[in-house]
Amino acid sequence: RSRWLQRLRGASTFSTVADCSSLPAVVTRACEQQVDKQEPWNVLDAATELSVAFLVTSITTVIYPFAPLLFLAQLFVEFQLHLYHLFDRRHPKPKAANGLPKAWMAIFQSYVYIGALSNLAIVTWRTQL
Repeated sequence: RSRWLQRLRGASTFSTVADCSSLPAVVTRACEQQVDKQEPWNVLDAATELSVAFLVTSITTVIYPFAPLLFLAQLFVEFQLHLYHLFDRRHPKPKAANGLPKAWMAIFQSYVYIGALSNLAIVTWRTQL
């Protein structure tokens, strides 16, 4: 074992593919396993993306009444994508949580209020009622 470590330390770079074959099989397998691993996906990024889509849907409901249907279609696609991530060995980074944090509840409530106010403003100042 120490011989191949000394040889590996002595060679700074491998110049040809033939030089790589001189590595022991254990090292080659370990390297291939590391290459095969995929980065875990961040659940917070996915939640942020969905919350922004919810905000846009809330704001544009009066302008485009089919926005909730598009949001529902996006939710379906996102769910399928997340299932693919889970079954493709890309597990989410584990984080301790006791359900939906209060901060997220406040964020979604503010989105609803912003959406209601913007829709009210659009109807009040941009329509002939």
